[in-house]
Amino acid sequence: QALLLSSDQESLQVPNGASGDSKSVDSFADEVGVNRFHYILICIMGLANVGDATEVISMGYIIASESFATEFGDDITGKETLTAAIFFGMLLGGIGVGVVGERIGRKRLLLATLAINSFAGCAAAATPDLVILTVLRAIAGVGVGGTVPCLFTLGAELTPASKRGLFLTIIGWFWMVGSVSTSILSILIMDYFKLSWRWFS
Repeated sequence: QALLLSSDQESLQVPNGASGDSKSVDSFADEVGVNRFHYILICIMGLANVGDATEVISMGYIIASESFATEFGDDITGKETLTAAIFFGMLLGGIGVGVVGERIGRKRLLLATLAINSFAGCAAAATPDLVILTVLRAIAGVGVGGTVPCLFTLGAELTPASKRGLFLTIIGWFWMVGSVSTSILSILIMDYFKLSWRWFS
């Protein structure tokens, strides 16, 4: 069966047998229904959202820690710039994701942005310089800013219309999972075990 593609979602048609009747892609997806693939998809997208939440929220706990203050001092301007860096990166990532995603595919772009996020996060934990740390946080923000639109776009494209709202809501819930788990980890690592902020990062 051939897909007659157009920019309008409603005009996507799938020929239906010899009768020549056609149905939208959403109608076809609804007939197929929800299966194990969709549940695995939601879990993967949700875990990616957890990682993004952790990356954004963790810096607030890191800056407030004693080990960070001991290492970098009380440079208020530097800390403010460091906090804002990830949001600047998210702006750049969010702007670029649409154009790049249409060219290389959203799945590849999602994997690339997650890799950027992971690399920048690990590198930031090892840097001894506040300026380099700020730059790495901005790079991590590019990864976060590129990941979030991909998550919800892929979730919308790959789930049946009848369950799309529920599945996208579940993906959004995982941000709260990341927020709560980040708070718990900060207490355990930096307060209970008295480890450096680098272990938490």
